[in-house]
Amino acid sequence: MKEIFRKKLKSKAGMTLGEVLVAVIILLLMTAIVAGGIPVAHRAYVDVVDAGNAEVLLSTTLNVIRRELSSATRVHTAGGKIYFLSGETGFWTEIRNGGETDDGTDNLVFVRYHGVPGDFDSVTTVTPLVTDQAATTPLRSSITGIAYSGGVFVVTGVSVTRGTQEMSKLDSYKIAPLNGVTEE
Repeated sequence: MKEIFRKKLKSKAGMTLGEVLVAVIILLLMTAIVAGGIPVAHRAYVDVVDAGNAEVLLSTTLNVIRRELSSATRVHTAGGKIYFLSGETGFWTEIRNGGETDDGTDNLVFVRYHGVPGDFDSVTTVTPLVTDQAATTPLRSSITGIAYSGGVFVVTGVSVTRGTQEMSKLDSYKIAPLNGVTEE
C-alpha cells in the first residue's frame, strides 16, 4: 500500500478528472453536513443563554421587589390591590403587571402615586421594575399577586417568560419589612 502512494507522489501525471470529481463531491457532502448542524447548534446556544438570562432576571426581579417592600412603612389595601408607602421614595407605590411604562415597554412595573390612601388618581410615574438593560428581550418578568398579612408581604407566582414559554418561576416569596408597617 505504501508503494502505491509513493508512486503516486513521485508521478508527474497528477490527478485524473474522476479523482478530482470524487474529491469535490466528498468535500460538498462534508460541507452540507456541517452547514446543516449550524442552525441546530445556534438554537441550542440561544436556549441555554435565555435559560441563564431568565434565572438572572428572576433573581433581579426578586431583589428589586424585596428592596422596595422591605422599606415599606405603611400598607393600604383597596379594590384587591396592595399599595405601600415606599421608605426609599416617599411615594405610595403599587407593583403590577402589564403597565405600559413611560418608555413604551409592557412589563412588570412600579406605579408611583401622589396623594393619600383611597385617592390614587394622580399617577406620578410608571417605571419598569427591571430596566431594559437588565431585562433581556424577549424575556419578561411577571407576578400573580402581592398580599400583606401578619406583618409579612407574600409575593406569589413570580415568573420569567419568553413569549408564552415559562423559563423560570418561583411560586411564593415572603418579605418582612425592616421597620414596623402601619396598615390603613
